[in-house]
Amino acid sequence: MKLLFNFQNKSTFGQLQKQLSDTLCSMLAMGKDFSVEFKEEKKGKSQASLNGYWRLCTLLVPHVRKSYGEIFDKEMVSDLAKISAGYCVKTKTSLLPKSLKTISQEDMNLLIEKLYFMCNFYGLEDYELVPYELQEINNYFKE
Repeated sequence: MKLLFNFQNKSTFGQLQKQLSDTLCSMLAMGKDFSVEFKEEKKGKSQASLNGYWRLCTLLVPHVRKSYGEIFDKEMVSDLAKISAGYCVKTKTSLLPKSLKTISQEDMNLLIEKLYFMCNFYGLEDYELVPYELQEINNYFKE
């Protein structure tokens, strides 16, 4: 059994505390050994933490399409940046971009730099991440 106490939904705390107490009493009544574990929930990459990254990819789509064809979308621009920055896994026959779910702050910074380079190459203006986008990225990597 897992109970999630999410501070964005504090209204459920009373019900969760009751459920925790009831479960504990039930387990004690069985007279068997058991364990209870408390741990902090690690947040995954939220949409907000990656908004700036995906905004840069989206800005690049029309320009990359002109160069490489209509098949390019923001995910393919992202994959191009990942492979160009070396954020990939080499297989026998190709390079596969890694997932952003496991990215380190250093690798994210390299990807942002690669996207900046691409924006500069295509002559885009005002593409830099804005302060709140940078803050969201930095917040994710704080422990």
